[in-house]
Amino acid sequence: MVNSELNLIMVNSSASLHKKKRNVKALILYILIIIVLTIFALLSFFPFYWMIYNAFKDPSLIFEHPVKLFSFDLSIESFKGIFTGENGANLWRSFGNSLIISLSATLGTLFTSSLAAYAFAKLHFFGKKVLFGMFVVYYRRGKWDPL
Repeated sequence: MVNSELNLIMVNSSASLHKKKRNVKALILYILIIIVLTIFALLSFFPFYWMIYNAFKDPSLIFEHPVKLFSFDLSIESFKGIFTGENGANLWRSFGNSLIISLSATLGTLFTSSLAAYAFAKLHFFGKKVLFGMFVVYYRRGKWDPL
């Protein structure tokens, strides 16, 4: 009886040791995954950092060699040029043009869609289902989607 109890204790301790090894392996794998994901996250963040960093640099320093990843001689001269139109790029005029185009497209779509919705809801005509299907497919795909 003592012998069987000793075997049972040895089996239990062996299983416990195997569980601990498996837990250590799982922990190491988890830590490695976290490290790899952190590296990929930093690599994904770098282009955004570089874009913002170069936006605040003097334009003559953007293409300097060797490249400086960190510098404290930052300025907002480029932003002043964009907002005042000194560099030939007038942000307010571009914003106004975009606003006119987007508002006219939205209002035009709203107008034609409401007319079509009224016709499909109230009128009965030949080919109504086919035409409605084409209308839905057109608006579902988008106007600028290539065929």
